Amino acid sequence: MADLTVAFTDATSADEADAVQLPLEVLHGLGEHLGPFAFEGAGAGTSGVFAGVVRPDNGAPLYLRAVPITATSGAEQRRAYLVAQRIARVGPGPFGEIYTAHYRLILHEHVAGRRVDLAPGSSDLPLVADYLRRSAVALTGDRVGEVGSIGGSLAAGGSWPLLAGLAYSNLDPREWDEINRLVTLDFAAMWLDGPCVVHARLHPGNMLVNAGSVMAVGWRAACFGPAWTDSALLVPHLVDAGHSPVAAEKWAVQHGELAQAGEEAVTALAVAVAGRALFRESRMYDGHDALTQIPPKAALEWMRHRLTARPRARRVRVTGGEW
Repeated sequence: MADLTVAFTDATSADEADAVQLPLEVLHGLGEHLGPFAFEGAGAGTSGVFAGVVRPDNGAPLYLRAVPITATSGAEQRRAYLVAQRIARVGPGPFGEIYTAHYRLILHEHVAGRRVDLAPGSSDLPLVADYLRRSAVALTGDRVGEVGSIGGSLAAGGSWPLLAGLAYSNLDPREWDEINRLVTLDFAAMWLDGPCVVHARLHPGNMLVNAGSVMAVGWRAACFGPAWTDSALLVPHLVDAGHSPVAAEKWAVQHGELAQAGEEAVTALAVAVAGRALFRESRMYDGHDALTQIPPKAALEWMRHRLTARPRARRVRVTGGEW
């Protein structure tokens, strides 16, 4: 029988909730396949998901996500399998899966480490830059059709069209003045696609520093997109950490892949990200998607910078999904 030890671990995704005991069938399933073990739980997350670190007596520690089995579990398993080996080049390697009556137990290599510090002047910034360069190369390859795109992930959340249609009373007058432009750019962002596996949720809690290197964890929102997507999505987090929008974007251009992106594409993504962050802040949507951790204030600052620093495009052009 497992020795159940409940204690938060810094190596888990920041999206998991307070610690609670694992369901009995999960404990039995792990014990049957791994033998005696201890469990350090991050607790129950969204939709009844349990997560934490499993420490077998006779083996290396593993990171566990116990996900309730649903009608879509088979499709989710296949999509995860199709990108797992590519993710393992820069993220935790897959260990295997165990099925109980009601749960799918997903086990990965456990990554120990501390959260990155994105503040200006932080010694972690060169390590994050190195990760972005490595991941852009390691994660780019053939486009797997069964796995969704970053544009599709954007389409699934809240948006400027919804904000406008719902007449969100707290919307800043600056956004109301530009609402038609914002809606147009928002729809354009939904076409974003590409041959690179995109993490889509890079934030300080999902980037861990260990032995002078950064590894990303928390890949369950992974999708396909241009190689510069994760560098762009990191900009609001840099702003939130104290960088100005100009400095954050300059850093992403110099040290990430953002230099490879078209201006219109980056502006559209910034608009889409800010719209979804605002939609969440309005409490009209509390789901769990790729953009859960985007800070609304910082996202708005980045969007306004993009809109004011660049002239209006007469049209937004999309070619083959990647701009």
